[in-house]
Amino acid sequence: MTVEYYNRMQELVDVILPDDSVHSDLFHIINLEEHFLSLKKTVAPYRQNFFEISYTAGLNDDCHVGNWRFNQHNDSLLFVSPGQINSWKLKSAEKPVESYMVYFKPELLGAGELSCEVFSTFRFFNLNSMPVYYLKTEQKEVFTDLFRRIHDEYSNFREGSIEIITSYLTILLNEAKRNLEPDFRVNGSLNRAEEITYQFENLIKSEYRKRLNLKDYAEKLHISPSYLREAVKQSTGKPANKLIQEYQILEAKSLLLQSNETVKHIALELGFDDPSNFVKFFKKQAGLTPLRYRENPK
Repeated sequence: MTVEYYNRMQELVDVILPDDSVHSDLFHIINLEEHFLSLKKTVAPYRQNFFEISYTAGLNDDCHVGNWRFNQHNDSLLFVSPGQINSWKLKSAEKPVESYMVYFKPELLGAGELSCEVFSTFRFFNLNSMPVYYLKTEQKEVFTDLFRRIHDEYSNFREGSIEIITSYLTILLNEAKRNLEPDFRVNGSLNRAEEITYQFENLIKSEYRKRLNLKDYAEKLHISPSYLREAVKQSTGKPANKLIQEYQILEAKSLLLQSNETVKHIALELGFDDPSNFVKFFKKQAGLTPLRYRENPK
């Protein structure tokens, strides 16, 4: 299977909606009702270099994000993170179709070129948690209003629009944090393995510069290392250590691009006693040395 990779928003928009154009490579929003006839109904697997939030009302589609397969239907929010494999197929639609797709890069929120700050602030972007949330009536009203405001401002794009859009997007993300994170229920409650994985991933994000081992995380979660391994493998299909490495490499890339610190300093900051071990780790995970990545992050 070939998985397309889209570094720029316009590249992805050209596939989904060929008659649409992007005002800024930091942000874009699509009103699906306005473009429903020209919207591509089946999109093959792809990765993207930016975040996505989809709001669905009046549509019914099958989605595949990362390790998760699910149906996205009325009154739901979908969160997709950079690098996740994403595909979908629209099955049916009922009027009114009030649905939106929002794309944004972390730089829009002042979070630098990579995504660590967004991941650590907004847990619903976890790489290995179920990405769709079904909304209650009162929650739907809040998000519908915010998506409308963002779309109206983007449709009349002018001086100051990107700042206003950034403000609305920040409110939307924080509303999602307040409304969706406290119990992180998706299609009812998560099973025990999914709940442990969710807590484990959030713990990794809060402790990512301490270079803890699996035993340390298990102790903090008050479970055995073997139970933690089993739960993570069951819910994500990945070894638990792989999740730790994914966030370590994400933070390492962020520091390499967003700071002028030496590789040695970054290695020590990430908990590596020997910088040469950090270089080996980075090369194994990213396929090139830290300095080569800093020179050419593509």
